[in-house]
Amino acid sequence: GIYRRLRLTATGAASITGFSRGADGRRLTVSNVDGTDTISIAHLSGSSSAANQIDCGTGAAVELLPGDNAEFVYDGTSSLWRVTGTN
Repeated sequence: GIYRRLRLTATGAASITGFSRGADGRRLTVSNVDGTDTISIAHLSGSSSAANQIDCGTGAAVELLPGDNAEFVYDGTSSLWRVTGTN
């Protein structure tokens, strides 16, 4: 799959509800770099179309503090993004 990395800086409340351009096996890493606030990755948010939504695996949002990363893979069978790890 194709790999992408997003480097984001949160200097206020930030929420991600989905990602476009999903394709089976596509990988994405999101990094909260140089920010002062948390980035919230929403779980199955209705603010994004179904094919762009993110399954966080826990039923709750994933919170990325400054310096944290989250990894995602697109599941073409389920037509959504899945969190595969955080650090």
